[in-house]
Amino acid sequence: MNTGVVTALISGMVTIVVAGLSLVSATRAQRMSGETQRAQAAAEEQVRQESADRAEAQARAQVEAQAYERARQSYERIVADLEKQLERNQLSMARVQTQMDQVLQRLTQEQEVSVTLRVQVQTLQRQVDLLQEENIMFRRTIVDLQRVAESLRRDLDASAPPT
Repeated sequence: MNTGVVTALISGMVTIVVAGLSLVSATRAQRMSGETQRAQAAAEEQVRQESADRAEAQARAQVEAQAYERARQSYERIVADLEKQLERNQLSMARVQTQMDQVLQRLTQEQEVSVTLRVQVQTLQRQVDLLQEENIMFRRTIVDLQRVAESLRRDLDASAPPT
């Protein structure tokens, strides 16, 4: 064989080998490019998802902040209303306490009057009892004196001259 043919064969083989290597390289590059595109698409999807999650978390945080603010305002109104009610209750309690003190003072005075009147009633009852006892004694005395007077009249009538 001729050197020219060998050279041409070698050159053709080299070209075939280079073409095969290029094909393998291109296939591998295409596969890697597809994998890179998929990885890039997955990374972009992950970034979009993380961004959506952040936006959702931010929206949720904003809603929670608004709810917290409404709750805080409501709490402050409730506390203010309770403080006003407490003031009204304290004023009412003071009025009731004053009324109770006045009633207790009147009751004490009435009890003192009641005790005084009770003592007077007891004294008067003792006087009535004594007077009743005196009346009983006077009646007995009157009955005794009437007997004596009757006895004296009989004695006088018996000792008197006949008329």
